[in-house]
Amino acid sequence: MARTGSTVVITYDGTNITSHVMFSTASFEGQFSAVPGTFEITLKDPSQTLGPYITGREVTLTIDNVLMFGGYVTQVSRKFAFPVDRTDHGVAQVKTRLWVLRGVDYNILFDKRVLRYSTSLLGSGFLTQLPSFSPTRMAGDLIKNELCPKYLDLSGFDYTTDVEDVAPPVPHPVASTKLLAWMQQGTIWRKQMEDFSQFSGAVWYIQPNKRLYYKAIENSLSRWGFSDVPNKRPIVTGDSSEFQGSTYGFREMEATEDGSFIVNDALVWGGGPFAGTGETLFSRHENEVDQYGNVVADTPEHPSSIDRHGRWQAAETHFGDDSYGIQSGVTERAKLIVEGSASGQEEQLYGLKFPQWQFRFAWFGHDAPVLNGIRDHLTPGRLTTIHLYTFGQDTSHPMIITLPLRQMRISFPELDVNGHGYVRFDGFFGVMESDPWTLWRYLLKQRDKTKTEAITSTSNASGTSSYGSFGSFFPAETPDGVQTSFSIYIVKEGVNASIGYISGTTEVYLNGGLQRPVIDYTETDPAGGIITFRTPPRSGSWIWIKCRTMGG
Repeated sequence: MARTGSTVVITYDGTNITSHVMFSTASFEGQFSAVPGTFEITLKDPSQTLGPYITGREVTLTIDNVLMFGGYVTQVSRKFAFPVDRTDHGVAQVKTRLWVLRGVDYNILFDKRVLRYSTSLLGSGFLTQLPSFSPTRMAGDLIKNELCPKYLDLSGFDYTTDVEDVAPPVPHPVASTKLLAWMQQGTIWRKQMEDFSQFSGAVWYIQPNKRLYYKAIENSLSRWGFSDVPNKRPIVTGDSSEFQGSTYGFREMEATEDGSFIVNDALVWGGGPFAGTGETLFSRHENEVDQYGNVVADTPEHPSSIDRHGRWQAAETHFGDDSYGIQSGVTERAKLIVEGSASGQEEQLYGLKFPQWQFRFAWFGHDAPVLNGIRDHLTPGRLTTIHLYTFGQDTSHPMIITLPLRQMRISFPELDVNGHGYVRFDGFFGVMESDPWTLWRYLLKQRDKTKTEAITSTSNASGTSSYGSFGSFFPAETPDGVQTSFSIYIVKEGVNASIGYISGTTEVYLNGGLQRPVIDYTETDPAGGIITFRTPPRSGSWIWIKCRTMGG
């Protein structure tokens, strides 16, 4: 097997166990929204020299020097290596056994750590209410300075580096004299994080490097995305949460427009004895705008979601919740469920009243681009941009959509005992009913931003060229039976100006016949726009070069 692809290292309790792993049966899975991912690995132990393996110990997965998974062993199984074995030579000859380790990633701690006030199990703090806090404090500040260091047991974890001050815990803070309360002692960590993020919409989870991640959705965008016509543009050092226009290829793909979680009629109850007027509050919202942003007129040209898809209801009750103690909070929640926006926000064409796209892609580790010598692998939670020309209006207007990577499974179709070979990623991209409204709002902005971005074409007469445009050229040089190198150009201000092409994107035709790269011609100078034939084309031949262009 060629030593290409990826390099994999798996550790147990800090010890490298890669050479013992049966990679054909190994898998690691990560998920969005702090849902615990899982893993399963089988270890060969032909001489009874491994183990014992203990639940609670940590397992890590590193791919191409990138830490991709970190978690705990929760199950240890032992198996015979073969369905039958020889037993006629005594006990000493029966040694071939397997260990199967299964477990979860660090996100399980959101369900295994609880709020408590005192670090001493005998302290009186366990009988005391957690101190209240100001509604104007940012959730990130509370997480870094109150929740994690004072009310949780998180030794060995970093809860400050990747935690941002996204927003206050409530969307419209009540009067500064009214303090907000933590959840009661004994509540699991996940519930408090969900309470903080229900209106801010922050993305939060524990990373494989044991860092708590709590950031705004717009700071979770991947540098690169996928396309059925990838430009393979290099990614560069810079903002780690900015899409840089780089698209790469994929393997199997399935796209589904899913209407199973449409909500176009929302009913919300709120109120409680300690909030607002103390009365029960109610609000109902049916969709008000169609998919084009027009006020619903129930016409065939602009049908409402209910007319188009049928009535699909959802209900929520928030009795005793401070955020829903006044009528405006209940009203906003009902509207935001259906429309994807609350009052005071710009009108959205995104919301649960519409069916949404979901994609499943497969790709290999060596498909990911390299940044500073390290592959920039995707991880669950990253917003990923998808360009599909096959699904677009035409070649100049591809379908462009941004979706979060919700689930990713890592498997190993071909690796040797040292962890060299091919790593496969299977990803599920999409939005779900439980996602915060800020995610819907941000994805809409990305869709509106790219909706008007046409992919340009370039020819010799274009005058200018943009990066990644579709180019079609005849070369500057004339075939004469001697010339082997030919270059593309555009006419800029009456003068021929050479331009470059993106490496790996050329299609060269000689007298109408498609030429084979490397065999019939080579891309000798992409930056200079030069290709070189192995054999000089005869005099009178015609050459046509198609490619994706560099800017010029």
